[in-house]
Amino acid sequence: MSERGHAAILLDRDGTINVDTGYVRDAASVTLEPGAAEGLRALADAGWPLVVLSNQSGVARGLMGLAEVEAVNARIAALLGEQGVTIAGWYMCPHGPDEGCDCRKPLPGLARAAAAELGLDLTACWMIGDKKSDIRMGEAVGASTILLLSGEGAKHRDWALANGTSVCATLLDAANHVAAVCAPAVVSVR
Repeated sequence: MSERGHAAILLDRDGTINVDTGYVRDAASVTLEPGAAEGLRALADAGWPLVVLSNQSGVARGLMGLAEVEAVNARIAALLGEQGVTIAGWYMCPHGPDEGCDCRKPLPGLARAAAAELGLDLTACWMIGDKKSDIRMGEAVGASTILLLSGEGAKHRDWALANGTSVCATLLDAANHVAAVCAPAVVSVR
């Protein structure tokens, strides 16, 4: 770990890890995106802590309560746990777009909160998501970024490529990309 902290994989939730059905609030109906569990397991096996950063404006809009968000998070955690994957931290912005908070992506509040609590060096992290706001938040904190084509990602593909952002079809593809960019790891010898 550097003096500044350690690296992690920062992840959007809806449309990245789980299928985005629009204001996801029914834990019983949650399903994972294809390749999500496999990709997250590969990242975790490579030593990357996994941290979820999620805008949940449905809370501010009165479409769901915090208990429903927590139940969905718990369901995702259980589905991933069945595949040997653990999430190191869950961070959520419950505010609407016009509330002026600094935790709503693309602003960096969620990432900074995770960095403070988990000891992260955000410039050594990767931000993976399916929306421009995910990528812009990653850029705002100096993280490397990957746009997934799942969720809303396909409609942002051309923008991401023009922006110099890596584009991957699934989280498994993203895990392979991270491994290719970051390998080989430097091992200290005594």
